[in-house]
Amino acid sequence: MTGAAWKNTALPHAVLKRFARARRHGYAAWLWPDLPVEDWRAAVEAIADLVRRVFAGDKNPVLASGHPNAMSVAGYTSGMGPLLGLWMEHGAVRAEKAIAECFALHLLHNRLRMERLSRVAREVTAKLREAGIAPLVLKGMHTALRYFPEPAARPMSDIDLFIPMPSMHEAERIFSGLGFRRMLRTRSPYACDWIPPAQPQGPRTLTFVHEDDPWSIDVLGSLDKRLATGHFLKFANLLPGAEYDDWLPDTGARVMQQPLLALYLAVHVSQTLLNATLLRILELALVVRRDTAEGTLDWNAFVRGAATIGGARFVYPALIFTNQLAPGTIPGEVIAEAAADAPKNLRRVVGRLTVASAQPLRRHSLSERFMWASSTPESLRQVASELFVDGQGRPPGESMYRIGSKLWALGRGRFSP
Repeated sequence: MTGAAWKNTALPHAVLKRFARARRHGYAAWLWPDLPVEDWRAAVEAIADLVRRVFAGDKNPVLASGHPNAMSVAGYTSGMGPLLGLWMEHGAVRAEKAIAECFALHLLHNRLRMERLSRVAREVTAKLREAGIAPLVLKGMHTALRYFPEPAARPMSDIDLFIPMPSMHEAERIFSGLGFRRMLRTRSPYACDWIPPAQPQGPRTLTFVHEDDPWSIDVLGSLDKRLATGHFLKFANLLPGAEYDDWLPDTGARVMQQPLLALYLAVHVSQTLLNATLLRILELALVVRRDTAEGTLDWNAFVRGAATIGGARFVYPALIFTNQLAPGTIPGEVIAEAAADAPKNLRRVVGRLTVASAQPLRRHSLSERFMWASSTPESLRQVASELFVDGQGRPPGESMYRIGSKLWALGRGRFSP
């Protein structure tokens, strides 16, 4: 990657070719063949080190030097680009001019994007309220407005909403009436994406979140999560932990209270290492630190809640990575409780990773891929689920090609989703 490639945008079909090439070579998540992996990883390490110094109270942190293109891709894949741009704009951190310009562009585009997504969130939730439906706003759209210094500091690709199944038919009628197109993801637990009209096929660039990149409204009919091993995480038992919120006035939208919010974010980070981005780990740290300081997060309730959803093991990776990024954020006794519940392989996998190396864009080892499997039957269920069944519980449409390519990638040590 040469020159100021981080400034470039491309036609969607050119970006889609990158996705196809990555799949053919067995690295489904590595989309930058002209960028050395070592340069990208070094840039992620530099960003993680900067964040640690910010959390530690360093008054004059400087982002380590690096090639702007590698830094831009690292900011993009880690989700940290817009927040770095905001910190630099406010003078909270410093960097070389070319790198500061790079992250200023990240922030500019995400400001425009978040204006649009926030407006859509308000319009959609208001329409649902008119029909007597009070959706639960999940993850980024909630945390961006409540916990980040500015909503634009938190990039997102979708607006996540939970709508109870008895209200789903009416809610989907409303989405259709607004011009959205439905794409079913899973039937159990129910989840679908609603795509806006005239949605581009792919992102405009692979170096920052562009204002015109695709987005969707992701609708869940259940908060429960299913792992490939067959485990079901029962968040529905904690649903009373929701409240109406004032950042979406007159919309009837609800958000998660504690400990449901911290548990849900921690499980999302932990569920697959591809989710373990610097942004999501920082997000959990921001939420935990603010709500602990305000007295709204009780750690005993958090531990009880973890047991309710299925076990503290399912938040273990997130807790370890959060304390790596922001030491002291998670109490030692809470981590000990999660470690005691975690399978040996999970502890081994997490123990050899850092907050900067957890996201396996280039290579996904078997032990990482199967870190939740604690028995042979669970491993076999995961193999069957990932190779032979699609997200709706049916044989995949491209079955032999899809299975063959995954087996080839597995044999080459490149197994990726």
